[in-house]
Amino acid sequence: MRARTRSFAVFTAGLLARLASSVWLLATASFLLVQLMPGDPVARLLGPTATADDRARMRVVLGLDEPLPERYLTFLHDLVTFTFGSSFGGQSVTDILSERAMPTMELALTSIVVTGLLSVVLGLGMAAATEGEKRPFVSNSFTAAMGVIASVPAYVLAVGLVAAFAVMWSIFPVAGYDGVSSLVLPVLALSLPATAVLARIVRVEALGALQSDYARTVRSKQLPGHRLYLFHVLPNVVAGALTIAGVMFGYLLGGSVIVENVFQWPGLGTTLVAAVDSRDYPVLQIAIILIGISVLLVNSLVDLALYAVDPRVRTV
Repeated sequence: MRARTRSFAVFTAGLLARLASSVWLLATASFLLVQLMPGDPVARLLGPTATADDRARMRVVLGLDEPLPERYLTFLHDLVTFTFGSSFGGQSVTDILSERAMPTMELALTSIVVTGLLSVVLGLGMAAATEGEKRPFVSNSFTAAMGVIASVPAYVLAVGLVAAFAVMWSIFPVAGYDGVSSLVLPVLALSLPATAVLARIVRVEALGALQSDYARTVRSKQLPGHRLYLFHVLPNVVAGALTIAGVMFGYLLGGSVIVENVFQWPGLGTTLVAAVDSRDYPVLQIAIILIGISVLLVNSLVDLALYAVDPRVRTV
């Protein structure tokens, strides 16, 4: 039976339906995770000297006296109407997160650009150097080195980079958010493990493309080597790399929670950790949803890009 081709409108409608259901599941999971976590935010706000009456009044003020289902419906209503309210400390949740979202997006997007560029250059370069089982020592060394880098936890790499380039050699600042120089070490801590994973995938995809019939045809025409790699091998590597890049963005955002705290980066990661410590439910819930939606949106854009570059995605 012949496969039918899905139109762009049908594909986009299905993508939006999946995105909407994923956002609802994300919102529900974040609400339950936060509301059922141990610890009493009222006790943290008022301290150990507060009386039972003081705590009861504060629970009413914060809406924590309502049953869980009512709180959930109120939470969904506020989420749909973009009414995020105030943190338990009295600040606007929208103001807090809008101020902190930009540094995190700057860090994550810079990291994914660096990861993409490094992985393509390394992957294609190693494919060219080791094609046809040439230079087995180089091939094995590359695989081993990438495996070691990929396995290093982000916080270990971040601490190592600070010790080497900020403390020992004083090339970059230890922490803070002040100009391009402060971006270098956090971006490296996030992008190096992701680059190690993606570069190996790019190399394998490129080696497969170099063994294909069209690559042999291009070579038979004696075209320059850079044309073979840029105009024939690279487009065929993009589909596989794009799929992993969407997953990598989720990894980078998740890793930013740890890396931001190591470098005292004023983003969503440090805000998330502070909200967990203070049991600040409004900030914590919306921060989790904001990070999750960012990952969902990037993966949806990756799906749209795959629809454009890979004909197999268009068939059902």
